[in-house]
Amino acid sequence: QKLKTTFIIYSFSSLENNKKGIGAWIISVEGKINWQLLPSSHLLEELEDSNKLFDSYPYKIPSSSLSLIDRASTLKLEFQERLKEWYKTLIFPIEKFLPTHPSQSITIIPDKFLSQIPFACFEDENGKYLIEKHPISFAPSLTVLQLLDQSSKIFPQNFLLAYNPKTPNLKDNNLKKTKTEVEEIVRLLPKPIPHKILTEDALKVGVILEEMPHARWIQLACHGMVGDKLEEKLDPDSVFQGFFKLTADEKHPNGYLYAREIASIALKAELVFLSSCHSGRGKLQQEGTIGPNWAFLAAGALSTIAAYWPVPDHDTTVKMVKIFYEFLMIEKLNKAQALQKAILAGMEDGRENYRQWGVFFLSGLI
Repeated sequence: QKLKTTFIIYSFSSLENNKKGIGAWIISVEGKINWQLLPSSHLLEELEDSNKLFDSYPYKIPSSSLSLIDRASTLKLEFQERLKEWYKTLIFPIEKFLPTHPSQSITIIPDKFLSQIPFACFEDENGKYLIEKHPISFAPSLTVLQLLDQSSKIFPQNFLLAYNPKTPNLKDNNLKKTKTEVEEIVRLLPKPIPHKILTEDALKVGVILEEMPHARWIQLACHGMVGDKLEEKLDPDSVFQGFFKLTADEKHPNGYLYAREIASIALKAELVFLSSCHSGRGKLQQEGTIGPNWAFLAAGALSTIAAYWPVPDHDTTVKMVKIFYEFLMIEKLNKAQALQKAILAGMEDGRENYRQWGVFFLSGLI
């Protein structure tokens, strides 16, 4: 009731005769609790080997004998069918318990690999996407949400914007649209809000670690990676997985800012927007995905926006980021509602271009 959202809590469960099933608890804003056993689907089979499911996420790779054009067409059709099946399995059976007004949000508590599938892109039998029906947010658990809600709401007032660092790998220094993205955000900011911009040589790992604890809002637009073999070799026992590619310094000669380093600092941020590839990925655990996104929440950020897959360096991404902050800062919508507006605006550039408008998701408080 305080958060003004409806919870959907998913769970892979053992049923009679050792069969597995998916259950969903739905807790409405009014406090009504409903439980629903969901229909079986290939999701249960994928649970057994879920890490491989995301090797080529969000698409499965078809036969290499196909031409590039045929491969692209096959990929798109496969993903579209997957989106429809996900809706049919995970949303349709509980739809009667969900809010009816498009401004009323739902907060999803996923189980295992459900944290890595794009609920916003789920498509019903009439071709309508779930994000068109509800603002959507995610959380690792109800306990995490409660802890975030109990956190101090005394914030610094600075806005930290970091983009297109000069990395040791020259081919990574090519995020041309991120400059426009940051310029659009700064143009929208109310005058009382001070801001600091880090880019190219100034965006060193040590510098951003020093600056982030003093920011209320953080925008990080750079390359990110998860599951890199070098990372696993350097720190195989880390709880967290993933890193960002920034400018090198003495302590970070490769320019990598690891998720485990982020988790160890003390943030007072209301929002961290990770406009960075794979920032929503990581190690699959019971309470979701332990990666960069989780690390910022563990460090004290109340909310994050992260990416399921590579963020397109495209005008539509700039448009989506701009509209998100416009509705957040100027129109004073909550974060889930503002992200919904941004995604719907991105959808205007191509309804079937899921990889563009479906890339971002919100975690934490709305």
